[in-house]
Amino acid sequence: MLDKTSENESQATFADTTGVASPAQSKSNLPLALAAGVTTSVICAWIWAFITFSTGYQIGYMAVGLGFAVGFMVRFTGRGSAMPFGITGAVCALLGCLLGNFFSIVTFIAQEESMEIIAVLQQLDYAFVPELMASTFHAMDLLFYAIATWAGFKYSFAPVPLEEDPSEV
Repeated sequence: MLDKTSENESQATFADTTGVASPAQSKSNLPLALAAGVTTSVICAWIWAFITFSTGYQIGYMAVGLGFAVGFMVRFTGRGSAMPFGITGAVCALLGCLLGNFFSIVTFIAQEESMEIIAVLQQLDYAFVPELMASTFHAMDLLFYAIATWAGFKYSFAPVPLEEDPSEV
């Protein structure tokens, strides 16, 4: 005859190996994490663009800050500890870096052409964007993009709560 403790332990082990979600995983929300990651990356990209425009310099640390912000928002909203949360944070951070550079270019075009930013976005020939991005690219950008992507990945995971040992209670 099995006592209740060993029966519960064997069920928990079986559930862990069969892919059944733990209580911590069942509270996670990947769609919300994705929405928060995209929103944060767009907001941070605009902040990056306006700082770049205001200073006249592309500051690589903006990419790193964007990566951390995206990672923390994915963690805070998604509350997940599985790999898709890290991938979501990394992809959103990398896309945010690209958007930050793109929005910076748009702000400078708006100034040069004495146009509103929204008008530049509406009239821009988007087939020309890869060439524009390449013309402003520097090798150092790769380092900051990599750090931002790493931060987006690393900080997207919610901490896994330690389960109490029933024998200690």
